[in-house]
Amino acid sequence: MKREPEALFRHEPKMSNCIEQSSSNSQRASTALVLLAWFLFGMAATSYVMTSWQLSQRVDVQAYMSGVFDMDVNRVVAALVSYDRGGLRLSVHPLFQILLFPITSLFQWLGLVPTFNARLTCNLGILIQLVLLMVSVRAFCKGVPWASPLCGALFLGTFSCHLFGMFPESCAWSGVSTLLPIALASVRSGRGYTWWEMIVWALLVPLTIGFTITQVVFWWIGVLLRFCTLPVGSGWRKRVVFVVGSVVTAAVGALLVIFLAERQLDLNPWAPIFYKNDIVGPEQTYRRPVAAETFAPPRLQTTLSQMFLYPFVAPTPGYSKITISYGYFSLSLEEHAQAAFSGLRMLFFVAVGVVLYLPLVGCKFRRPFEAAMLLGILSQLVLHLLYGREFVLYSLNWIGIVVALLVVTVAHASMKAQRVWIVLVAVTLPLMLVNNQDVLRRVVAEMRYGLEMNVRTSNGEPISPLPYSESRLSRWLDSLQ
Repeated sequence: MKREPEALFRHEPKMSNCIEQSSSNSQRASTALVLLAWFLFGMAATSYVMTSWQLSQRVDVQAYMSGVFDMDVNRVVAALVSYDRGGLRLSVHPLFQILLFPITSLFQWLGLVPTFNARLTCNLGILIQLVLLMVSVRAFCKGVPWASPLCGALFLGTFSCHLFGMFPESCAWSGVSTLLPIALASVRSGRGYTWWEMIVWALLVPLTIGFTITQVVFWWIGVLLRFCTLPVGSGWRKRVVFVVGSVVTAAVGALLVIFLAERQLDLNPWAPIFYKNDIVGPEQTYRRPVAAETFAPPRLQTTLSQMFLYPFVAPTPGYSKITISYGYFSLSLEEHAQAAFSGLRMLFFVAVGVVLYLPLVGCKFRRPFEAAMLLGILSQLVLHLLYGREFVLYSLNWIGIVVALLVVTVAHASMKAQRVWIVLVAVTLPLMLVNNQDVLRRVVAEMRYGLEMNVRTSNGEPISPLPYSESRLSRWLDSLQ
């Protein structure tokens, strides 16, 4: 039976009310996610400030050369505040001194002691990384307001940020080299290629190669990302102009690098000019031999854990004999304590890894940003399969793009998937922070106790109990072993 027009009309307000109610519920859910993301950001920032700055006051961070995760704090401090000596590995960090000279000289003028000067300079580098990361994610996640603060929360909550807030290290600025080209490509996404942008890309060349020479690969990844995000409908002529312009900016940038390297000699006569010296030779100590076991499951698992899990949530450090010639042991994550991965602790680390990398399940990396981040991560993985040890030492070189990849992937998923992952992160992040604080307090206790051989057993264990109290989380995990 045909319904009357009046009856049909009377049902329309009810349908409209349902739509409005659904929209209102969705708006409230989105607001709740934003508030939760900012709350997690505040929690991670508070932990970072309290842990990295308060704990660093309790120990001499320069006490043991390469004694903590292979960090040479003495070299970094000297490179930042001393301009009359060599041996600063400026072939690997070719423009480190001259690029940071304006900042460190300002801090020196303010009367800061060298160690505090270096620590503050490196914390500034971490802060710049945070800003670049949040700007990049916001640009590629328009309409998803929780993405940027959650990205910042995950980044600041990492063990890497907490560690290098305490111990000055060059990777605090190498990570800036990683994120600068990505941020520029993100901000300019969908816009035309201009002359002033060419100038900015040229200026980025010395900033990417200057802090760590291998980071220049991210300049090219940023250029590739920019090429893939040119305005829709850009003809082949505009794309050819972009390619030619990129080659020209690379050449101009290379000239800037040469100019700055020569000027660095005026600042420090002992500074080597990297393109006139052997770069590979002095780094043979850190090169890993290429053999069949390089890609064998045990070796690959160790490398992947060190690169993509420990920088987020670190295990209990073990003891290495790599510094035994100096008369002391070295704290090591590569040779972590066996108890770190047994019983419930094993489940804890597995759960954190699953929650963090859950967004990558089913990800096809079709969007330019995701593909660019994956390319950058793979470049670092290949490099460190062949080079380095204690990979947490370099982790700020890639941990920012890992966080960005995870957040951007979730931001383009369904609303249900977004809510589930954010809730899981909200549960996981506080546990990560407690664990990371616990590990850093143990590091401080180990250093204050002393790493010398005469106060330790043959395998590095302390002879007497450490002056250190575990957190409730650690005690609970240990009780359920």
